[in-house]
Amino acid sequence: MHTRWHYNSWRPVTAINRTDIWLLSGHNVPDFSWESLLQPTPIEQEYTSGHSTVGAAAGAVLKTYNKGDAINITVSSVVGQSPSYVSTRQYNNITEAAVEIGTSRVYGGVCSPFSVLL
Repeated sequence: MHTRWHYNSWRPVTAINRTDIWLLSGHNVPDFSWESLLQPTPIEQEYTSGHSTVGAAAGAVLKTYNKGDAINITVSSVVGQSPSYVSTRQYNNITEAAVEIGTSRVYGGVCSPFSVLL
C-alpha cells in the first residue's frame, strides 16, 4: 500500500477528465463524458493494482499446489450490474487466468497498463 502513496499515480478517469494542458505535446484532450466500465472507480491511487497483485499471487500459489500450470476449467460469473448477463470463460492454464485478472482492470478503465502485474 505504501507504493501507491509513493508514486501517487492517477486513475484513467482523473487523467482523461483533466482540463489543463498535461501532455508533453502541449495538447489539451479532456473528455468529460468518459467513464470507466467498472463503477464506482476506486478512490485510492492506481499503482500498483491490488486486484492484479492478488491475482498473480493466487496464481503462484495455485501453480505450486497443482504442481504445474496446466488446468482445464470453465468459470461463469455475473458481469456488471445486470444479473442477466453471465460471462463464461475457459482456461487451459493458471497463468492465463492470472494475466486476465490483471488486464480486466485495464479493460474496465480503472487502471493503466503499467499498473498491472503480468
